[in-house]
Amino acid sequence: MNKSFFSQAMQKILVCGSVLTILMTGGLIVTFIGEIFAGTTKHGVADQLGLITFLAGMFLVSSYVVFSRWKEHRAQKEVCIDQAILSGAKSNGGIFSISQAALSGGFAIGETKTAFERLAATGICNVDVTIEGELCYVFPAFTKMVRESTNEFTLSE
Repeated sequence: MNKSFFSQAMQKILVCGSVLTILMTGGLIVTFIGEIFAGTTKHGVADQLGLITFLAGMFLVSSYVVFSRWKEHRAQKEVCIDQAILSGAKSNGGIFSISQAALSGGFAIGETKTAFERLAATGICNVDVTIEGELCYVFPAFTKMVRESTNEFTLSE
């Protein structure tokens, strides 16, 4: 059995268990608080408060697990989109648009636009406008490669 498969399966089980724990502890906390206000506690208010405190801790830990996995998944997706954009820009001679990237990578336009903005903010690419008036992004590292291989460059510098 593949070790990474086992690891991924265990992580999915951990997240599913954490979601289930969030639902169960949340429901029990509401129930126990309701019993305190209704005056129908079976073991006394102090015991109910102790259970509520314990369940709140479990709720918080489970919420942390789910949130951290979601955050990690989102970061992995951003890396995937960035790599697809860079690969497409390299193939396109260093000039790439949002629509080209979204279409070639199968990503949503909003995600793709955010990825281009992130790359532009870090200085990896620059915003330009095509002759047709469409925003495009110029990747200097890849346009330099095109210039060196053809000894010409058609974009205005």
